Amino acid sequence: MKRPKREKKKFKRWQKIVLAAASPFMAVAVLVGGLFAHMWLTPIVVDIIYPGERDRLNDTLGAPGWFRGFSWYNKLFQTNDWRRIVDEPQPWPNMDGSTVMVPMAVEFARQHLGLDAKAAQERILFSTTHYAYQLMFTPSDDKWVIASMPDLVLGTAPGEEELKIARENGIAHVQKPVCRDAFVFITGKDNPVDSLTLEQVRGIFSGEITNWKGVGGADEKILAYQRESGSGSQTGMEQLVMQGVPMADPKTVKLYDSMSGLMDAVAEYENSARSIGYSYRYYIDNQYSKENVKQLQIEGIAPTDENIINGKYPLSVNYYGVIRAGEEDGPGGLFLDWILSEEGQACVKQAGYIPLGADNAEHGDLYDINQSIDQAHLDSIGATVLRKEVMPYREYLAQFDDGRDTSIKDDQRVWVVQIHFPNGFETRAGMFENAVTTSLYDAETGFYYGFSVTGGATQ
Repeated sequence: MKRPKREKKKFKRWQKIVLAAASPFMAVAVLVGGLFAHMWLTPIVVDIIYPGERDRLNDTLGAPGWFRGFSWYNKLFQTNDWRRIVDEPQPWPNMDGSTVMVPMAVEFARQHLGLDAKAAQERILFSTTHYAYQLMFTPSDDKWVIASMPDLVLGTAPGEEELKIARENGIAHVQKPVCRDAFVFITGKDNPVDSLTLEQVRGIFSGEITNWKGVGGADEKILAYQRESGSGSQTGMEQLVMQGVPMADPKTVKLYDSMSGLMDAVAEYENSARSIGYSYRYYIDNQYSKENVKQLQIEGIAPTDENIINGKYPLSVNYYGVIRAGEEDGPGGLFLDWILSEEGQACVKQAGYIPLGADNAEHGDLYDINQSIDQAHLDSIGATVLRKEVMPYREYLAQFDDGRDTSIKDDQRVWVVQIHFPNGFETRAGMFENAVTTSLYDAETGFYYGFSVTGGATQ
């Protein structure tokens, strides 16, 4: 039996006209409704899935820049804990540096240039540690190169490769610590190993130790990941940790040209408990955190804020502001002075870094190093103090190849004073042209251990 055909409902002429006329308005209503739904719901969803991460994800999940300009959108989507600290903005220098320092530079751009988070992030383009120093230490007559040459580099201290470039070009530099951090090692949370000694770390990354069983873990092959040569973390690894012990042949291990790539490799579910890598703590905590990755203790000491500030964590480090010597009154030098001011350090803290703060809290008063510097004499001969800094002797050894003084303990704090003598420095071995001296003092007593000199030697 055949079913009767249903008659198609026909719209009357006036209904078609009304529907056609209303269609554009209906489309606009749907679009506006969707836009407002995005505005209201996205922040809520972000807060649920990523607690406390809204500001960091704002740049990828938020509305386009032109839309963020409306104050009512910013009130909905921007974090409430950011505050303006700078009363009088400083002249903005050409700035470059290490990847780990980008958030600090972004914070400075927000404070001094009046930019929102997205615009500030777009403004800051860092070329990574090695290339930043290469630009700073390489003279050029090319106007385009000169225009991109940094007045100020923020990052890890220049390594031997960068210092060689500076020496070859006769360029001295001034570096001052701007904040604190820690060099850390990461592995999967399921790895039963929670702590390693520095000797064990060297064994793993030199290829001597290849199984976790050798350091108290499971009978599993160790997957040790490295960064590429010239990166800030690789320089830190070679200087702070390996200290002359050759790392495993790059051909036999996996190299990563980005910190995010290394983090992804360590966090990979199937291999996380067997993997180990390294980075700076700020990057792991603030820029690329992974739930299934943990930071290892070193010598039984965790890289907490307290242990970093008091120097108990063995791989506590500083990040630096670096300028060319003689440019202390230029844009880079003046901005570096501001970073070290109370206002600047407040901005450093707001960006999530550990400010320099009171490093004497558990160590007693520091020796006044100025008592050992004859500033009037230096001024009379045109010499300049490049660096006055307190650091553990361990960090001094990592930065300077002067030979170990067995009377000084690795965790003992020392004053490091560098002075540039552009007109030469005379020693018993002869005259050193365009010399830089590095002197070492005990940080508490002022005891003078001696000095070294670099420069062009002449008879």
